[in-house]
Amino acid sequence: MGMDTLKVCIDQVGRFPENVAGRLVLDRGTLWREPDDDSPEPVELEVGFLEGDPGLRREILAVASEWSRHANVAFLPSARRVEECEIRISFGLPGSWSYVGKDRVGVTPQQPTMNFGWLTPRSSQEEIRRVVLHEFGHALGCVHEHFHPRGGVPWNKEAVYAWYWTHRRWDRKQVDEQVLYRYDRTLTVHSKFDPASIMIYPIPPEHTDGRFQVGLNLDLSATDKAFIGKTYPRP
Repeated sequence: MGMDTLKVCIDQVGRFPENVAGRLVLDRGTLWREPDDDSPEPVELEVGFLEGDPGLRREILAVASEWSRHANVAFLPSARRVEECEIRISFGLPGSWSYVGKDRVGVTPQQPTMNFGWLTPRSSQEEIRRVVLHEFGHALGCVHEHFHPRGGVPWNKEAVYAWYWTHRRWDRKQVDEQVLYRYDRTLTVHSKFDPASIMIYPIPPEHTDGRFQVGLNLDLSATDKAFIGKTYPRP
């Protein structure tokens, strides 16, 4: 998949509608449990689907469970009405996105908190894995890694503006919000920048004058696993 055809997540936290992480960046105010809470009980989040193919639903839950292998969290198939679930998934809206953690202010029970607009039963397992791990990272409170408060990407901003206008029709404000934004370090839990994180956009060398690039990350990085485990620790 080339950069010109690559589909990327858009940010849905209260500041704009969609979503940071390097040794993972987490929005402190959206976590389901305080980082210093070492309760032995797992964070259990019920997942409901507003529509969608049953086989694709099962595959999404199976991929999402990868996060549970490294943290004291569990994504459970809904045993309640979809409207009562913490995570409500749709396939019918544009793009793929998720609200960050519990930051769903203004989202009515009938609305989704996560959307997979381009996933279908014909999507490759690679694409499903890439997108689902990313969006469920948002659901746990992770924000985009390229929003890291310490920076880490030596952007050529004019090249970035030009590329996203040509390929996505994003204006400069949208690019600032979705690509170039940096979180305030006082509002996040973070350590060093991680270009291998599942939470980062692919970055071609043309966006950094050849000084830096990121390919298509398909799996949780070692630091993704370690940091989410520290954030939602097992007893």
